[in-house]
Amino acid sequence: MTIILNERWCLSESPIAKGGVANIFTAQDLQSDNQVIVKINTSEEIHQRELETMLAIKEKNLPGFSVLIDHGIAEEEQHCNDNTMEISKVFFIVMEQLGKNLSVIQVVHFPTGYSLKTVAQIGLQTLDAIESLHAQGIIHCDVKPDNLCGSEFDHVIRLIDFGLSKSWRDARGVHVPL
Repeated sequence: MTIILNERWCLSESPIAKGGVANIFTAQDLQSDNQVIVKINTSEEIHQRELETMLAIKEKNLPGFSVLIDHGIAEEEQHCNDNTMEISKVFFIVMEQLGKNLSVIQVVHFPTGYSLKTVAQIGLQTLDAIESLHAQGIIHCDVKPDNLCGSEFDHVIRLIDFGLSKSWRDARGVHVPL
């Protein structure tokens, strides 16, 4: 069964990754024929938190993050065995397709570990991304190798997965205890 969201995003048959509240799919943009990533969240709260963070990143054009392309809410019909139909909301985010995460890259390409120079470059790029996120009043809360991806177009590490991110400032700029 083919799933198309917003009459534009044609999802792969099965997810490429599964998390606690989200599934990640590759998808084809039916307008441009480009490959993208679609994250489908089952939690509206986590979806909203992630979306707000990604919109702030996009608005400020911050480097070091996956680029938000589209987002929305779609309805999904599920036919049950008793001839009833359930309709549920599907919360989705469309973003640029990146390379593998650092955990996968290490296992495949660097089984004995990264060189000191590579660790320093990854660390500096990650700290730059975290610093720019903090300047927006946001804390990522889930920085780990699985949430750091390489880019196939440049050698920049991108921080992904903002489902646990939190604001550390309120609307007045006052620090909020976490």
